[in-house]
Amino acid sequence: MPIAETKLRAIVRGHIRNSANWISSEIASERENAMDMYLGDLPGIEAQEGRSAVVSTDTQDVIEGLMPDLMEIFAGGDQAVRFEPVGKEDEDDADQATALCNHIWYKENDGYGITHDWIKTALLQKNGFIKLWAEDDE
Repeated sequence: MPIAETKLRAIVRGHIRNSANWISSEIASERENAMDMYLGDLPGIEAQEGRSAVVSTDTQDVIEGLMPDLMEIFAGGDQAVRFEPVGKEDEDDADQATALCNHIWYKENDGYGITHDWIKTALLQKNGFIKLWAEDDE
């Protein structure tokens, strides 16, 4: 393996390690706090015996209030993707690729539900991920 590739691998490995440590240390407590607040538990406030407990759903209210607008933006149409033809001869291929990708996303993979979970996780946990891949089948 060339030295430049070895050095690049070491740099990338270091960044991956740092990002994993960051998620498990710095952001973990913030995520836990956000989940507590979403569920109505105010961190650091203990209920006193004989008195009602404080419940605040402000975080949940904001996230749930944003969801319809964000879903409209990201999943409101009937097409998740649209392929544009380069020339007149590409129109049929572009339409076919558009239909196929949208069928796979919405029908075979519940694209609407995936998009919903991705957005909600991003709002609540500070990041959301969707992993996509293609498999070659004969």
